[in-house]
Amino acid sequence: MAKSTSCTENLSDGKELERFYELLIEASQKVQEMKLKEGGNSELNALEDDNAPYILSAVSYKEPLKKNPKHVLHVMKRLHSMTTAEMQKELKKAHIDSRGKRSQLYNRLKKYFRKEFAIIKNAEPLRNKTETFYDYFVVIDFECTCEADLYDYNHEIIEFPAILVDVRKKEIVDVFHSYVRPLANPQLSEFCSAFTGITQEMVDKALPFIDVLDSFRAWMQLHHLGQKEVRYAFVTDGPWDIAKFFQMQCIQNIRHKRLT
Repeated sequence: MAKSTSCTENLSDGKELERFYELLIEASQKVQEMKLKEGGNSELNALEDDNAPYILSAVSYKEPLKKNPKHVLHVMKRLHSMTTAEMQKELKKAHIDSRGKRSQLYNRLKKYFRKEFAIIKNAEPLRNKTETFYDYFVVIDFECTCEADLYDYNHEIIEFPAILVDVRKKEIVDVFHSYVRPLANPQLSEFCSAFTGITQEMVDKALPFIDVLDSFRAWMQLHHLGQKEVRYAFVTDGPWDIAKFFQMQCIQNIRHKRLT
């Protein structure tokens, strides 16, 4: 039995193959014109009749817009000084949402053009600067004495937790944890215990803040934090832990020392 061969197998030359597909498109267009002359839209008829062949229409190929390297560099340099109107214009060119405040437009443009800059330079996307600078994060989340609806309450730290994270490995290295006995207001309120989950018994058995802080510093030294070759940063859930609770606790301990 003779083996059937495809008509495209003999078209080894690229130009011949291209001409072959052009002829197919021309034939398809002629068939479509004939069906239209006979009456009715051939595409609609094909949809109504499941057995009817669907005629493809020719679509011209359009190359995607190529980014001008000079323009990308120009925008990257002027990004900080661009007006809102200029940012909106650039975003519209890139088919990106141009609505919102100037800060939102800036962030969208920055993200888009940083990626385009990396592509043009045949480089990988810009690396995370955090990973290249820090070795460790010390994640802290203090719990303090508190009362309902009292903003100026004299807070004292009653729980001192810290987690040491290896930034590059994205792994937890070690954990420090200690409850703290408050001195100014040693008796926890019902609201405080319910809010923090810390009981009076927990803090009564704990050391005062100054002793817990010494233990924490020893824990840091154990992991070589504070040495020149080790770069680390404290990470908190907002500014309150360090800016208010920790500073207030240190001030209270200084006052307590003076009184005693």
